[in-house]
Amino acid sequence: LHDAHFQNLEVSGDTTHGGDTTVGGALTCSLGSQNSAVTRTATLLGDGTGTIAAGTSFVTVTSNNTNHIITLPAPVVGNIIHLAVGGNGYKLRSSNPTDIKINGGSGNNAESAIGADVLVRCICTSSTSWIATQFNASGTESAVAAPTPAT
Repeated sequence: LHDAHFQNLEVSGDTTHGGDTTVGGALTCSLGSQNSAVTRTATLLGDGTGTIAAGTSFVTVTSNNTNHIITLPAPVVGNIIHLAVGGNGYKLRSSNPTDIKINGGSGNNAESAIGADVLVRCICTSSTSWIATQFNASGTESAVAAPTPAT
């Protein structure tokens, strides 16, 4: 069906939908809602596999170099993204590091160092700002260091 319009549509059982869906009113999920986790691989420039797509909520980060970069998507206020990394850290960068801050820091190619074996939570608070915290393996939370411009 293309451009179909329904009122009071009820779906039961398992369903799969491969395209974008826009809901103009309230969406109620009686059993919850879950986005699929994705894997992103940090890259030298934070492009390609190093870029997080819009709408992502949980990222398993792989990195073979602590200087490789993962890039957040363009900010959408209220979005929360979790990033889990194993044995090798990476650098975290906003989609426009000169104008979009992480924990108040910005600048030319500004990036925050993320250590190994941590979970990072990024919350978009405005069209130009992310707040990021990190959890170590024992669950202790701390702020992600504000990014510093690349030299």
